[in-house]
Formats: sequence, structure tokens, C-alpha cells
Amino acid sequence: MHVIIEALPVLFGCCIGLVFWFTKAFPLKKVLLGGITIILGIVANRLNGEGTELLIIDIPLTAISTFSTVFLFRFFTRMRL
Repeated sequence: MHVIIEALPVLFGCCIGLVFWFTKAFPLKKVLLGGITIILGIVANRLNGEGTELLIIDIPLTAISTFSTVFLFRFFTRMRL
């Protein structure tokens, strides 16, 4: 159970990346992506039961996993797998 709790920022980031990939384009899509990334990074921190000092780790971890998921989808789409 502890592993799942510690992996929440990565799971949230992958989910945000999937939502980003499967939604249609609209003007503020990237701004909304950044805002949701920050919010879910804070939520992951609170669900882990960690203090606010570890927000500096959870928010970037969520953002990195979000952008890597989007990048991997774009990469595999270009390869046509």
C-alpha cells in the first residue's frame, strides 16, 4: 500500500497526460494542463500525508510524468504503432 501512495504523483501525471491527449484543442488547453498539474500535485501530497515542504518534490514529479506521457504518445503516434 505504501508503494501505491508514493506513486500517486506519477499516476496523477499519467492520468492528466491521457486527458490532455484525448481532448480536443481549445485555446487555454496548455494553461489548464499546468493548473491541473499543480492542483493534483498538491492533492497527491495531501493524500500521502506529507508536509508542505515536500510539495517541491510532488508538483514537479507530477508535471514531469504528465509531459513525459504526452511526449510518449506523440512519439508513438509518429511511429504509427
